[in-house]
Amino acid sequence: MDYNHCDIYNHLLTRKCSCGGDPEMIVDFVADFEVRCSKCHLSTHAYIKPEDAAKHWNDGDDIMDNPLHIFWDDPEGYLQGEVVSIHISDDGFTGNCHESCTFDEAIFKYNDKTYFFEFEEYDGSGTLNIGKLSSFDSQSYGQLIKPADGDTIRFDKIIYSGNGDIKGIAFRWNDAWLFVFVGEHELILTHSLIDLSNIGFFYLFV
Repeated sequence: MDYNHCDIYNHLLTRKCSCGGDPEMIVDFVADFEVRCSKCHLSTHAYIKPEDAAKHWNDGDDIMDNPLHIFWDDPEGYLQGEVVSIHISDDGFTGNCHESCTFDEAIFKYNDKTYFFEFEEYDGSGTLNIGKLSSFDSQSYGQLIKPADGDTIRFDKIIYSGNGDIKGIAFRWNDAWLFVFVGEHELILTHSLIDLSNIGFFYLFV
């Protein structure tokens, strides 16, 4: 969850978007505020104070050129694509990253975008926090997964629990699978020849 809606500040927003859409205040994972059109998704840049983001929106200045699509708009669409490398932080790392391991944070680098996956405590249980990065320092991540020439890792599906929480992300690695599961205190990456989500395997970790 790299962004969350923050409706308590929507009363500060007085201007509709030029497309006719209503504005919405959102807060990102570092607690900065942006105003985004709920229809076309054009937005302001990020500001520390919601009042500053609202002022720039209302004045019609400092609007980003590209639509701001956030994870919860379309989770499956957000993760679509081919992963060219996975960089896992040494913090909280145990195991073998080519078979099964636990970790706190990893970077999934696609052909055209880069995401961080990190474990986060939320409301007494673990959750998976996903957000987009413009760049990162690969030297800060000691574990590397990179498919061999001719191999591909592609997003396949999101695994949900019974109450709708995300409990895992599944990728296809050629004919095999690569899973990121949400554990009790960490994230768990597992390489498998079978689809573990079909047999309820991920419930062992939650």
